[in-house]
Amino acid sequence: MKRFVKQWVALGVTTSLVGGSLMPGVSTAVEKEKLLAPKKVSISALKKQAEKLGLNTTKDQTPFSTDTIVVKYDRPLSAADHARAGAMVIKQISSLKYAIVKIKKKGDINNVLKAYQKNSKVLSVSPSVNYQPLTGSADLKVNKQYYLSLLEIAKAQKLAGANKVKVAVIDSGVDSNHPELKEALLPGYNAVNPMNPASPHFHGTHVAGIIAGEKENGVGGYGVNPNASILPITVMDNGFGSDYLVAEGVLYAVEHGAKVINISLGSPYSSPLLQEAIKTAIDKNVTVVAAAGNDGIAHRDYPASYEGVISVGSTNKNNQLSSYSNYGSSVDLVAPGEDIYSSIYYEGKSGFANLSGTSMSSPVVAGAASLLLSKYPNLTPAQVEYVLEHTAKDLGAKGYDTKFGNGLVNPVGALQYDMKKIPASVQNPKTEQQILAAAQQVELKDELIQEGALTKPNEEQWMKFDVKKGEYIQTSLLGSDNYDYKYKLHLYSKDGNDVKEVDQVQDGKQEGKLYKVPADGILAIGVKDTNGNYDNSGAKKSTYKLSLKRLEAVPEDHISLANPLEIGALPYQSGNQQLTFSGEKGDNDFFKLKVDEPQVVKVKLSAVAGVNSSIQVYGSDDLMVQTDENTPPVPIDESKLDDEAMPMFVANVNGTSEGETLAFKAIPGQDYYVRITNKAPSFFGIEDFAMNFDLMFGGEDPEESALPYQLSIEGKVLPEDEDGLPVHRDLPEDGVEKGKLTVKEYAKKKEEVIKGITADSSDDAKEAENEEEQFLKDLQAGAQPHKLGETNAKGYIQSLEDEDWFAITPERTAIYDFTFNKDENVPMFEIYRLAQYEEDGKKIEMLEPVTANLDYFSPFRRVNERISVGLRKGEKYFAVARTPFENQTLSFDPYELSSKLVVDNPEDKYEDNDAPEKAKTIPEGTITGNFALPNDVDFYYVSAKQTGINGVFYKQQELTKELADKYPSSLLNEAYGIPVIIEDTNNNRKIDDTELDKVRFVEKMSLNNSIYGSFPTKKGKNYFVGLLPFVNSSTQASVIPYDFTVRNVLTKDEDAGSVVRNNVPSKPLELKPEAPGLWTAKGHLNAGITHGDKDWYVLNLKKAAKGTMTFEFGGEIDGVISLYKDGKLLSTSNHYVDGDAEIMPFNLGKGKYHIEVKDVNGNSTINPYKLSVKFQ
Repeated sequence: MKRFVKQWVALGVTTSLVGGSLMPGVSTAVEKEKLLAPKKVSISALKKQAEKLGLNTTKDQTPFSTDTIVVKYDRPLSAADHARAGAMVIKQISSLKYAIVKIKKKGDINNVLKAYQKNSKVLSVSPSVNYQPLTGSADLKVNKQYYLSLLEIAKAQKLAGANKVKVAVIDSGVDSNHPELKEALLPGYNAVNPMNPASPHFHGTHVAGIIAGEKENGVGGYGVNPNASILPITVMDNGFGSDYLVAEGVLYAVEHGAKVINISLGSPYSSPLLQEAIKTAIDKNVTVVAAAGNDGIAHRDYPASYEGVISVGSTNKNNQLSSYSNYGSSVDLVAPGEDIYSSIYYEGKSGFANLSGTSMSSPVVAGAASLLLSKYPNLTPAQVEYVLEHTAKDLGAKGYDTKFGNGLVNPVGALQYDMKKIPASVQNPKTEQQILAAAQQVELKDELIQEGALTKPNEEQWMKFDVKKGEYIQTSLLGSDNYDYKYKLHLYSKDGNDVKEVDQVQDGKQEGKLYKVPADGILAIGVKDTNGNYDNSGAKKSTYKLSLKRLEAVPEDHISLANPLEIGALPYQSGNQQLTFSGEKGDNDFFKLKVDEPQVVKVKLSAVAGVNSSIQVYGSDDLMVQTDENTPPVPIDESKLDDEAMPMFVANVNGTSEGETLAFKAIPGQDYYVRITNKAPSFFGIEDFAMNFDLMFGGEDPEESALPYQLSIEGKVLPEDEDGLPVHRDLPEDGVEKGKLTVKEYAKKKEEVIKGITADSSDDAKEAENEEEQFLKDLQAGAQPHKLGETNAKGYIQSLEDEDWFAITPERTAIYDFTFNKDENVPMFEIYRLAQYEEDGKKIEMLEPVTANLDYFSPFRRVNERISVGLRKGEKYFAVARTPFENQTLSFDPYELSSKLVVDNPEDKYEDNDAPEKAKTIPEGTITGNFALPNDVDFYYVSAKQTGINGVFYKQQELTKELADKYPSSLLNEAYGIPVIIEDTNNNRKIDDTELDKVRFVEKMSLNNSIYGSFPTKKGKNYFVGLLPFVNSSTQASVIPYDFTVRNVLTKDEDAGSVVRNNVPSKPLELKPEAPGLWTAKGHLNAGITHGDKDWYVLNLKKAAKGTMTFEFGGEIDGVISLYKDGKLLSTSNHYVDGDAEIMPFNLGKGKYHIEVKDVNGNSTINPYKLSVKFQ
């Protein structure tokens, strides 16, 4: 039976500050089945209307370019070389030996990649990586910049030196006219389009302001180092910047004298080109600071994770790690990055806003580095990093830890540090003489294990021994958890020197390298921490073990496709058998096996230091060719294997030094060939780079190793499928077992499955209606009941097509946790709600997705062992466990599923109002609700008391400590409610087809994340006002409350009887005393007034006075405040943007003054504004 579910559009959202509109992101359903359209006017129908209006435009967030390739060469490529490959050069970075090429034929990138890989002049080739931003008199808004007081920036600035430091901001365009930046900006460079100046952008402007916003200019706040010069280098266009543009920007910064480079952008994928550019900058004595990444996991982001770069995580005002901030051994420091107030460019105007992200924490540290260099200009990048790390405020576990790195940046401590105390280890040996002098002489006969501990910052520990040409030195390095080690191989010979660096894995994994000695000489090996970390506490937290082995030749196992190792009865254990990955071009070891009865076969391959291995399983027909009927089949040419054969099953989900496990269903009568290889799979073209991070590190050549691997193969007859679902599906295995398929046909079917193109795909949205109904009947009859609170329910995934379904009916509305046992058997787990609709009097049932344990919003597509989700009492839910998309291995041991109630009744008081017919009647005013359950849509019913215009205003509340302590973090998400308005023309409290055609969406968004708009009303008419949730999380829910306002905006104008001539009102409004020294007034900028409403107030001063005037308003307007005397303009304030109060200082003599408040575009308020005059 084919799988089909109705994919109710569960949209995530990203906010685009450009234009202020909502740009919906990728649906959580995007990797699942295709949409099955509902047959009734429903929530889905509303969302389809939204799509027609452009509200559901999916943003391209691919990690790689699909038409641009980066080629590293050792000899220049000719025009003919590029033409033969099917590409043309668009940029050459000759200093680093890179060519950037664009493919000539759209969609041909995989063939072009292969063509370059075969060129002997090419060292490596990879698709261009896309990098994206990692967002998120007195200075009147300095009180909004909490990080300035938290880090004592004012004190640090007094300690700084007089040297002007040039800081390059490699980012999007910077607003050159911004009052905070125009004095600090140097002529910039637009790498995207060099002939034109860069277009100003909010992200680059915000980052530059954090570093060097002007101080004491009466506007906004100020930067960490207002004395710094900013060199703006634009590398991003439309939110992305290609790696070659970022690399070009780095080199430009170096060439034009930058001492600090800030890079607030990143990607989980490394770029060899960018890595070399970064190394060039550091070697040229330029300090590089970069954002650690916003995935909220322990994973490397680039360029932050390159050696020598100061990687910065994000904290909040309470010194807690931000939920989005990456962490791990690659993070060096943390700095405030949450709710950072700084300069922006928005809708053609210079302004200010709060943003969050490691994009914001990185420039805080870059600014601190520039302060340090202003006082000590001769410090090297390593010394700058040492001082910043050594003086950081310790957070979390004592000393260095993988959550906060070395701690919170402390600019005052850094500037007060005695530079004479910088240890010599910060400057490691570089020349041949220095390295040989520092290296300990050791004797390597056959094997040697050298143990050590790093107790000094940036320390390198060297050893040396004699070597001879042609021999092999097998090396491996294992270090302490939480420390990321690497090592260097330096050969010194009269025939020439050779240098290798081994740094393929992160902390907790083993580095490895087999080195073939090219000449007689001395081999020096130096061990260090990639990030310069160390432990001098005496607790020996940072220790390592370096293992060396000298060999005359690499052991060979003599196993190949032509000579496979035949496995007898299972289980098989390699034991003492010497199985190795030998051969400079890669090694394929084949193991041939059969089974006597249908069963699951598990192949487990051990880790080999330095090797990225994979398991592939083929049928005999895939690997054998027969020239004619009279000759027996022979194996295909092994060198053409990847071009001519597609494996039935593949395991390559782990990385270097990790090993693999694959479980597959085997049937009698089929010869299976298990391929164990160190060659990177290349079955899916550009997708291989996304699935295999290691392809981005140093080319595609496989790593040879003399270290043996262990292999085990065992079989198990699994119990019968627990639920028999899906039913009526013709599986390839079933076809063989029933005699309907030959072994050859079976192999062909499995090849189609691995390619994802099965003719009877479960994703076929064109299935007949009766089949859909039959599927739901089968599901309701066969799904296993799961009682919430049940623990350790066991099951198996018996085939790639197997699905284990569970029926769930909650007895209480609550937040529930679902968890799996932590091992390799965690399946992909999805929960659906059984939704019911009516069409022509007929009940229609379909499945609506609720949540999944696959993180669709992460580039790593993690399958989590735990998910939290809200379920409603009495509703019917179905959950399914199946093989993950990118790890198609079956269960060999059972998975275990448990559930429990976490928080009872999280919903707001208006539930259940998820459909128009359930809409709750509300009066004009403000209500509070939430989107606590997945895909919660809130509908309200409003009656118009008069003909006019109603405004709507949505704003999510701030996250409180009470909520954070009560609920799982996965449910504390930003949520955006998009108002949808539909008139109930016949007052039947249902949305009819004709009414749906007149749907109105409100999609205007301000910088403070409020959503607002309006709709016309007629007295006595009723309106559905719904909120469609856009939640930036795969959970599709948020328990953080929102405030929602619906009110008439055609109210009486407060100063309607006043006539303004020559800027003097005849009947101005009055301010009233609220507190000693504080006069205030509240009002509205009313709708329906030509050219927009303007309110005038009188200020009578009986004596000279000074103070500040503040105009506060909601996110629906961009306010302006002006001060007049006798009709003459004295001052005006229009420095800030939507929702950000205007503040204007005054120093006035005795007399009568008038204050005008308005919106810059004549817009009206939904929420009342407040005007305050505060006297000093």
